[in-house]
Amino acid sequence: MAAHEKLGDVALGEGPLDEFLSALQQAGTVDTEGVFTLDREKAREKMQRFQLAQPARYILELVQAAVLRGATLIRFEISATQVRMMCAATPFVVKDFEDLYESLFARGHGASRQALRHLALGLCTALAMEPKQIRVSGGGESGAALVMRPGSRDKFGKGGDRGHGLLVELSRRPWVLSRGLLGSTPMEQVEHELLLDCCGLSMVPIAINGMPIASGYQLPGALYWRHFRQGSTRGVVAVAKGALPHSGPWMESVKQAF
Repeated sequence: MAAHEKLGDVALGEGPLDEFLSALQQAGTVDTEGVFTLDREKAREKMQRFQLAQPARYILELVQAAVLRGATLIRFEISATQVRMMCAATPFVVKDFEDLYESLFARGHGASRQALRHLALGLCTALAMEPKQIRVSGGGESGAALVMRPGSRDKFGKGGDRGHGLLVELSRRPWVLSRGLLGSTPMEQVEHELLLDCCGLSMVPIAINGMPIASGYQLPGALYWRHFRQGSTRGVVAVAKGALPHSGPWMESVKQAF
């Protein structure tokens, strides 16, 4: 499947993602107007053949999914053998994993639906690199877990990792590890650089291997600040140093990534 050099330069209807979604639609049927049923196994087969010019961009989709699930802190552990994303966020449930592929066609604009779509795109892209395994879990006994392996059926059910609201683990295959010895840029370096380049202004604090790369919303010079979230609106309210009392609030707007 053809892929453009830069995903961001692809216009709607002419990129690899659109070709992929079109192929998935052929694996499904329309039950009633507005309701689309997808054959999971056929979608799974096509999903594993999906390719992007930059497969490592899967990691950005995971970040967006975490932010939309209300993450307050995102921590990555990236090495030659695995990637772990751990965050305090609302975990996915079994129903989400059941609707994973259908979410690619969802018309809803709610945060939870968008988060599931970003997760699906992230997992789809990661599978193209043929990892040993991908596991998504969280929520403890009331949560859920999903395990994906190239060439195998998805396995999901109740019961997730207890230590994190949301945990995504990707284990690499040995042959992927040898790419660095053959002259290609190691995947862990590519992932690290993508996070640095694209997430430096994240509204949620992000750290890679213990080193912060984004501090979230902050107001320099403020005596005290507090983050808030109301529906789809996020921000920070603060008491400014040296500010004089007045009849209206002091507000500052900063455009942030994710």
